[in-house]
Amino acid sequence: MTKSIFILAAFFLISFNAGAMGPTLTGNAIYPVCSTHDSRCAIFINGWLGGYHFGTMIVANELGAKSTRAYFCFPEKINIMQLANVFTKYLENNPKDRHQPASDLVFVSFLDAFPCK
Repeated sequence: MTKSIFILAAFFLISFNAGAMGPTLTGNAIYPVCSTHDSRCAIFINGWLGGYHFGTMIVANELGAKSTRAYFCFPEKINIMQLANVFTKYLENNPKDRHQPASDLVFVSFLDAFPCK
């Protein structure tokens, strides 16, 4: 019970602070950078991956889990530029979704491209 309360409180604080930091980066904002194969797109993806892995480790630790569910499964030798290309392709193919937060769109693009079997 206390772990659930801790997780809810942490989520609330993170959500509150994220909004206080300024506007959310959207797919519309990152698309011009990614569509020109600018290295800043790969840097964004790399930062997103770091945050995703760190966040899942914290939640697993707080819940006492030995592992977390994999939402997507990358090929063994994929590199960050390939991941940036996958994200860019998703943005190109889904212009109706670009108003959404870029971090959400990264997640969805990886779910679509790299489903776990």
